[in-house]
Amino acid sequence: MIIETNDLSDFFEEYLVVRNGELAHEEVTKAALAELAQELADPEQEIVERFVDNQEFRRSVLTTLSRSPIQLISGFISLLDKCIDETWQRSARYGAFHGYAQNLVIILDILTAFEVSKIPPALFQTAAYALHRVAPFVGRELGESWAAANTWDGRKGELSAELLVELKSAAMQNRYSGLQRLLRAM
Repeated sequence: MIIETNDLSDFFEEYLVVRNGELAHEEVTKAALAELAQELADPEQEIVERFVDNQEFRRSVLTTLSRSPIQLISGFISLLDKCIDETWQRSARYGAFHGYAQNLVIILDILTAFEVSKIPPALFQTAAYALHRVAPFVGRELGESWAAANTWDGRKGELSAELLVELKSAAMQNRYSGLQRLLRAM
């Protein structure tokens, strides 16, 4: 890049204005990320339910997380744990199999929101374990969730080949037999 200028002091004055604007923007962004990280770390029940029930909200949070994973990952895992717990509570009543499908949707949204090389390891491990936990309830047999089976059948093709390799490795390493069963059926 070549920049022509008559006087270096003019160039640096203009540069200083632009750079100060960028620094101010960075500070605002940093403050917003810190506030979001705090909200994710200790979410109100309304946020948990919104993340579980509202796909647009969930995807916007995941998009933000994928842009700033270092600042947000620990708070997000706290939110994720509460969301997974919420889906388990929803499935606790006899015959309430829809919670398993919601659980699976959340996990698949997370796994498909990131490139394999960019997913934070803690998030990948949390998602793999959650997938293992819900796996016994995904199916069309008595005691299994048909809605979860429909979700799995409809979305398993969204998982990249690289992600499947990583999931199989995590399943073998951690002896996640439920996850192994799901992946064998692919």
